[in-house]
Amino acid sequence: MQARTFLSGWLTLLACAGALSSKNYYEESLGALRARLEKTLGADRAAGIQIPFELDDEIVAAANDAARGAGQQTDRIQALLDLMTDKKKLDLKYDPAVTETAREVFRIRTGNCLSLTNLFVGMARVSSINVRYAHVTEIERYAPSGGSPGEGVIVHSSHICGVISEAGRVRLIDFSPRGTRQYHSYRIIDDVEALAHFYNNKGYEAGYRSAGADPAARLEREIALYETAIVVDPDFSYAYNNLGTTYKRIGELKKALDYYAKALELDPRFAEAYSNRAAIFFQEGKAAQAIDELNKALKFSPTNPYLRYDLGNLYYGYRRYKEAEDCYKRAVALDPRPAFYTALARSRIAQGKRKEALESVMKALERDPTYAEAKSLLASLQVKP
Repeated sequence: MQARTFLSGWLTLLACAGALSSKNYYEESLGALRARLEKTLGADRAAGIQIPFELDDEIVAAANDAARGAGQQTDRIQALLDLMTDKKKLDLKYDPAVTETAREVFRIRTGNCLSLTNLFVGMARVSSINVRYAHVTEIERYAPSGGSPGEGVIVHSSHICGVISEAGRVRLIDFSPRGTRQYHSYRIIDDVEALAHFYNNKGYEAGYRSAGADPAARLEREIALYETAIVVDPDFSYAYNNLGTTYKRIGELKKALDYYAKALELDPRFAEAYSNRAAIFFQEGKAAQAIDELNKALKFSPTNPYLRYDLGNLYYGYRRYKEAEDCYKRAVALDPRPAFYTALARSRIAQGKRKEALESVMKALERDPTYAEAKSLLASLQVKP
């Protein structure tokens, strides 16, 4: 899939950009970030930190060539986007599993939203465009929930865009497989937080998208990357949450709970961390605490269908089938996934509601005729498709 299909436009109607600026935002921001890292980490440790938007001479030359002759800022932005997407130029491809620096993206010609944004940010700043990073907070990324409440954990992997502000109006430069879209909930972040997101996403990939790697080495790298995100930005709650999920995965529940507690200390509205604590409490047989934690999560993320599904799984695990059914009904109303419909069917079977269970199974099969669990439930209801 080509990057040109992922680019979004102005969030609000933007008049023609102002006069050409000769300011080199790239050198200024790179120097400021390096100085800040050296001050907080020391020169030796700071030298080992990758700066995601840092360019080499070849990329700087390519950006300058692309923007040459484009006087207005709007024209320079378009020239850089054309450079990135044109088949005769860079022809960048989107890959959700590739978090890389601008230099590496330029070399391999592929990357995810954060990676492609890194390259755009560097080139735009070289071209006197004051582009910043934006964290899109309306998109929540999850590892798939497990079949039981104790298995499902939520791992944070961010969606990042570039953002340009002029005269009170904003444009997002978005590299997304979803095509042109508008976001109504996003937050402009500084380069330090963007750097923390970079290492956090690298940790997520090491832990969840490196199946062929040696397990011990993969675990060591995953933890090191999350810890680097925290070293860079000690208030970065997402990395604490992800460290919690890592330690839960290897059975170190006390350490996992400590990291979730730290994430919630930094962000008391962090729904994912509440949900992850609920999974541990369920595993430990603490029913009331588990349900309380998921209800806290839903307080801060009420339209999240996965949280409704996980709460339903908790109730189902405790044989509270009517409450489970209510949760699953709300989950399918928010997102009609086959998994949610089959869970709804199971809760209805447990209550003897075979007709209603069959309706749920058929809804699941309408959305995915190959869905194995729905086919199995259909057979158990002794009804031919």
